[in-house]
Amino acid sequence: MEGLIRQLAAAQASVARHPATLLEGKRHGFVLHYRANPAAGPALLADLQTLLLEQPGFEIMAAKMAWEVRPVGVSKATAVHAIMRHPPFAGRIPVFVGDDVTDEEGMDAARVLGGVGLRLPEHFRTPADVRRWVAGLAK
Repeated sequence: MEGLIRQLAAAQASVARHPATLLEGKRHGFVLHYRANPAAGPALLADLQTLLLEQPGFEIMAAKMAWEVRPVGVSKATAVHAIMRHPPFAGRIPVFVGDDVTDEEGMDAARVLGGVGLRLPEHFRTPADVRRWVAGLAK
């Protein structure tokens, strides 16, 4: 946990140096978003690469206009597999809907477990379409 706290402080300093970028904290990592400042992408990546040289055990994953930092071995796929082993999900068919590169592993895991992995906008035009589809399943 101490390593993550140091990483978050360094990430916040990096974001502060690059206007219109954003730090999103996650339970076991964080994401640096640069959609509003695309030119900052390479500099943010360089900052993260330097940071992770000093803090092993984490990896950088490219996302849509963002860099995600997460512990090695932790992914949406590991989460799907873990969730599907416990009630009320055990024995059910997993469905994973995602819209980013970081969701691909979760979609693949759902498929491996006999379920489906669906991409926005390939399978749905908007998040509202997903909500309507899920509501229809619930009926």
